[in-house]
Amino acid sequence: MADRKKKNRFFWTLSCVLVGLSVLLFFIFAGPHLWFGVKRVFNTAFKIETPSPLHHISDAWDSVQHTVNELYRAETENRKLKLEIANLRFKLEDRNFRARLEKSFKNTRQLGSKLQEETGSLIGRTIEQIEYRPPKNLLPQQLYTLGVSYFKAHEDEKAAVIFTLLTGLKDNDAYQNPKDLIMTGISWYRLDHFKLADAYFEKILQFKESPENLPYHAQARLWKALVAHRMKKPVKAQYWLLDLVDHHPRAPETAWVNMPKEHHGH
Repeated sequence: MADRKKKNRFFWTLSCVLVGLSVLLFFIFAGPHLWFGVKRVFNTAFKIETPSPLHHISDAWDSVQHTVNELYRAETENRKLKLEIANLRFKLEDRNFRARLEKSFKNTRQLGSKLQEETGSLIGRTIEQIEYRPPKNLLPQQLYTLGVSYFKAHEDEKAAVIFTLLTGLKDNDAYQNPKDLIMTGISWYRLDHFKLADAYFEKILQFKESPENLPYHAQARLWKALVAHRMKKPVKAQYWLLDLVDHHPRAPETAWVNMPKEHHGH
């Protein structure tokens, strides 16, 4: 009797285990299908749309397309901004150019009036005999650069006209200095207009004897001696040579004057 109870308990326990395993296997293999089926019925009953895998792909594509569109829009805005900046620069350059052009015309008119005022003077009459006239579309600084180029190239008529007008400007003393006056005087000297040349060399000596002016003072004294020599005034030429040696004993011009005559030709 006891053995039979044990057997019955064993078989009962085994049956429970088997049933449990069966239920577990059922949920493992059939559970997902059952869940999707129940979910489908539930969604259909309550009209709830379940996104499909294609829907997820579509969302991803829309996201990528949105990003591309944003990048394109940003690039377009960047191009527009660059164009606006370029346009503003162009307008600014155009405005500056017009301002420079107006200033150039004003300075040219000033040069012209200066020339008319001096027509009756020695400078005016001399310039009137020269055909060259400076360009009308250049600012004084540009005209000065042109004058220096002519001076170095020994185009002396052009250099003389430009430097004479620049050094005679009213309300603009930027060119009334020993350096520019010496080039003006040398230009007239090369053209054999010795009185004009001497007048400019004399202006240089009116500047105070500062370290930056002393070299030009020495040059002016030497050129005045050369002018006097060309004008057949030996006494005056000798005076300026002695004056050069007294005031500038170590200047290159003094060394040139003291050089033996046989070396002057080399």
